[in-house]
Amino acid sequence: NYAYVAARDSGLRIIDISNPGMPFEAGYYVTEGHAFKVTLSGNYAYVSAGNGGLRILDISNPASISEIGSFKDAGYCYDIAITGHHAFQAARYGGICVLDISNPALPVKIDILDTQRAKELALYGNHLYVADTYGMTVFDISDPASLKNVAVI
Repeated sequence: NYAYVAARDSGLRIIDISNPGMPFEAGYYVTEGHAFKVTLSGNYAYVSAGNGGLRILDISNPASISEIGSFKDAGYCYDIAITGHHAFQAARYGGICVLDISNPALPVKIDILDTQRAKELALYGNHLYVADTYGMTVFDISDPASLKNVAVI
């Protein structure tokens, strides 16, 4: 019933679309940095917020969104992909930062993989597809603590 929109300077916007003819804003949260992408997992929105890093928001009540955690150690955050209790953050200069998000309030860095300025991420099965400045790299993420590069395109 909701659309979650990363709206750059305006942060995260939650739009109630239960009646497509009359959508309305159910809630919003202005993040630190520019909100570029949003990925949902359970009651949490993981927002790629540029120089604000990764922002983790509790969206269980759209009218009262709260930030419960963040991660800025990997630098500028372009994109985020989530599977299970792991997040993969595309960072401007750090490449791919692998995080344990078992506790969303306190994400823990597992590893950083050097890529050429990772910008876009996509997950499919046990593979993470990373678009960067020079092309695409595919990683096997069966073991998030030890990603394996399986292809460079």
